[in-house]
Amino acid sequence: MIKANDLHHKITILSQLPLSQVRYSLSPLIDQSETTASLPKYFGLGRYLRGALGYELRMISCVGLCDLDFEHKQCTEPACAYARGFLGLGTSDASPAAYRLHPVVNTNRELIEIGGAEFTLSLFGALSEDHFYWLQGIQRAVRRGLGKEKRMFILAQAIDCLSGEELWNIAEHTFPTLPVVRTLKELIQDEHISQKTPKQLTIQFTSPFESNKQISFKHSKHKKYYQLELYDLLNLIIRRLEQLIETYLLPIEPDLLYHRFNIKEIRQLAESGCIRHSELSKLSKQSQQEIKRGVPRYTGRITYKLDPKNELSPFVVELLRLGQYIGIGRGTVEGRGSYNLSLF
Repeated sequence: MIKANDLHHKITILSQLPLSQVRYSLSPLIDQSETTASLPKYFGLGRYLRGALGYELRMISCVGLCDLDFEHKQCTEPACAYARGFLGLGTSDASPAAYRLHPVVNTNRELIEIGGAEFTLSLFGALSEDHFYWLQGIQRAVRRGLGKEKRMFILAQAIDCLSGEELWNIAEHTFPTLPVVRTLKELIQDEHISQKTPKQLTIQFTSPFESNKQISFKHSKHKKYYQLELYDLLNLIIRRLEQLIETYLLPIEPDLLYHRFNIKEIRQLAESGCIRHSELSKLSKQSQQEIKRGVPRYTGRITYKLDPKNELSPFVVELLRLGQYIGIGRGTVEGRGSYNLSLF
């Protein structure tokens, strides 16, 4: 039987991951309200912005830091924001990206009407200190144009999601300031959620969840709903947090030595709850490239029932709260797998 103290120790380490998070608003350089072209609803520009941002970051941060041939050699400079963000410097090829471009749920309606867009950029671990480079990269990337139509934007505003402070406003010609950096632990402590263990909780996906794992489904009279087991959900969150911690934060203090969760521990955690109701459906509209990849996407919500008397239930809630900041499944870098958690 897994000990509560061991669980607390492991989750405490996972929640030490630093994070900075900025919401960017883009205005079109020309009126694009009549255009038929539209940027992806779910990905908040992630698909189009990722490649352009990488190029601009390389231009900004590599120049002057190393003497490599820019076009033909790979940067290996530890101080380079591009290398740290896009190459996983000093890590394996399987290292997770320490940044995330994810959608804004409540987008400014006036911005949409003129053809603008919004997205949020999260930087984890050591990258959280590089936000100034990324802001400059975004400014340059959106001016060059995004998507097949090369739609051009200007960075109108940047707001720190964690402090609420305005970092940049083109109308006021302010000099960009840096966002605050907080740990995931500090963020969930600031949420002021009741310490009482909820009897049930709901995961509402705000962008499609993509997984190559076979998800079971059940038939109803009108629709086929899919079920994401609590074990699979917890496993996705824990493994991604572990990869981020091991790649971008460790080694840490000797008294915070970390040992990975094993399968048995995650299964025992999952036994504290079960699916109560699912409205998770497969996304039917996918591009030809996505269909060819054969990786399905799901959207909707799913509710789990928890046992308040089980001493492991509070740890389940804490892990699900941490998962809101990192996203789950494939394609989290481009905005997939974002969800909101509601407790009842």
